[in-house]
Amino acid sequence: MSSDEKILIKQPRSHKDGHLFTVNEAAIEWIEQYQHFKGVTKSIVELLNLISLKGMTSKDGLVSTTELIDATDGKVTRAAIQQRLRSAVNIGLFSQTPVKFETGLAGKTMLHSFVNPAQLVTALGTGSLMTETTKKSAKQKKTQALAQSNVNKQLLTEHG
Repeated sequence: MSSDEKILIKQPRSHKDGHLFTVNEAAIEWIEQYQHFKGVTKSIVELLNLISLKGMTSKDGLVSTTELIDATDGKVTRAAIQQRLRSAVNIGLFSQTPVKFETGLAGKTMLHSFVNPAQLVTALGTGSLMTETTKKSAKQKKTQALAQSNVNKQLLTEHG
């Protein structure tokens, strides 16, 4: 990828800040909708909340990994953020754009942008939505499978 395709990030931000997130005003309203997509865990929703909350005080509309760590007094580690971020990107909650900084190297630093849930439905299809009905159905299937395996074990012990 050429440096022309990368987004220029102005000072005082640098590569030391870690990955960056754009803050979208509507993201706060979207968070509740994100919960209904398959693969979205509580920890990903917490990350989205943290980005949105920290973004309210952002002067340049960006939030960095370092700012998230500082905001939680180190309770959320860089590794934990990276893990949640990887998962969120894999299921399509964020789009990624490479960046370059005015000073310093960017390395693998990316700018992450929230994807509007309506666009997610368009891209992933409604099959990716985890509705209450599908949650109940999945739970019921698990319960039935567990009950069946218990019956099978009992039959094996009695007639084995």
